[in-house]
Amino acid sequence: MSDHIPFEIQSEIMKGLPVKSLLQFRSVSKQWKSFIDNPEFIKTYHINHPNPKHHLLLQYNHVPTYTSIIDDNTFPQQKSPLTAPKPLNLLRFALILGSVNVLGNVLVLLSLIGFGVCYDTSDPKLVKINVVKTPSISWEVQVFTLSSRVWKTVYKGAPFKSCDLMRDHVFIDGIIYWRSLGSFILSFDLKSDKFGEVSIPESFVHTYGMWLAKVNESLGLLEFYEEGGMPVCGVWMRKDGVNKPFTKIYTVKVEGKSVLNTSVLGFRNNGEVVLQLDNDDFEESQIEVYEPSSGRINSVGISGENDMFSVWSYMETLLLLEQSNSIIH
Repeated sequence: MSDHIPFEIQSEIMKGLPVKSLLQFRSVSKQWKSFIDNPEFIKTYHINHPNPKHHLLLQYNHVPTYTSIIDDNTFPQQKSPLTAPKPLNLLRFALILGSVNVLGNVLVLLSLIGFGVCYDTSDPKLVKINVVKTPSISWEVQVFTLSSRVWKTVYKGAPFKSCDLMRDHVFIDGIIYWRSLGSFILSFDLKSDKFGEVSIPESFVHTYGMWLAKVNESLGLLEFYEEGGMPVCGVWMRKDGVNKPFTKIYTVKVEGKSVLNTSVLGFRNNGEVVLQLDNDDFEESQIEVYEPSSGRINSVGISGENDMFSVWSYMETLLLLEQSNSIIH
């Protein structure tokens, strides 16, 4: 934009630009950066752009490679390589932190981490659950809020005495969910910092063959079993709201291929399933997309080392920019 154009006109043009361009234009001048970083502009922009672009982020290979794909009707044509900060590749989730003998009792410290954004404040939060088994169970739950950069203990005790949690979690509409090896799913509301329970179908109780997933912006369950001698995946979802039971919506089965818990990586915004399918030599895997309505699979055009793929969905937004600016200032 020319310096001869009044800033009032420049600012009006910027209001219609995509998020990626706005983030790049913050480095053009102090005036532009101040305008784009302004909390009022961020909130107004969010209201005026209610349908942000969705992306799939793929990580694959032992030396991680990152690719972002715009998740719209052009999928998978718009691919972009991403470079992650070096320290990111050193991070790992901790599951079992230690096991020692204390006065004749075995003490096991189990730590689980959940991440999400509180919708009311647009504040990213980390939730850490430390479970100490001595053999009785004691919980300590801490929440880290990005804006304050402080860990706060929100719970001590044993809310679910027989609750064994799995590491993987799902974040939907301000709530984090963990799978329990019992008769329910554990939920944690980032607004109230309170726990809750979600009932699961009776056939899933005490089974390892079930995983949590985000399906069509709702909480879903993945059921892995054999059908006709081949491993398949049943997809369940709470179709009618948070207080409704799960119903099975379709089965993922690919002719001549095993659909295992390592095969289903995630879901597109339109509900199609992102799969990792092994080549015949089992040394490389291909990323394919499964269409539930037709049962067809379509290649994404990305291959990599076997069983080394992960997929996350995200969308473009300026909301977190406000939080990062509050920390800097």
